Amino acid sequence: MLNTFLPIAEKYGVCIAQLIIALAATQRGITHMLIGDRNAKQAEENVPGGCITLSDEDVQFMQEKINGYLKA
Repeated sequence: MLNTFLPIAEKYGVCIAQLIIALAATQRGITHMLIGDRNAKQAEENVPGGCITLSDEDVQFMQEKINGYLKA
């Protein structure tokens, strides 16, 4: 499933993990996120995920893919 997100990640110039962080930030009610970085390098790598703004179309596409996966 995550491979279907690669073109979107490339569009924003981020990796899949950063893209998923950005997607999580779009969810209603999310005001803080605990990412679970284990060291400074991981924290630095994840920062771009909190700095991009996804288009509504990209969010909808990813949500549909995730919902379809969860229903399967």
